[in-house]
Amino acid sequence: MKITEETKSNLGRVHFHLACLHGADRFPEIVQSHGDRVEEKPSHDVFSVIFHLCHAASLKNVPACLALARARVGLDTFV
Repeated sequence: MKITEETKSNLGRVHFHLACLHGADRFPEIVQSHGDRVEEKPSHDVFSVIFHLCHAASLKNVPACLALARARVGLDTFV
């Protein structure tokens, strides 16, 4: 399979949408707790969100780049 710019663009979109799904807590079974109390359990898997955003940004996905930049400077983001 030849990797084209269109393929990279599509993969970037897929990773961006996976980051959004992880951020919306669509995969609660993989969220790891850091203790026995419910208050210590995060609402979503932050590491998965960052992984997919970084991968999408490396594939030149503009919304992923913007989301990472907003998170980096401390602004709210939609992911």
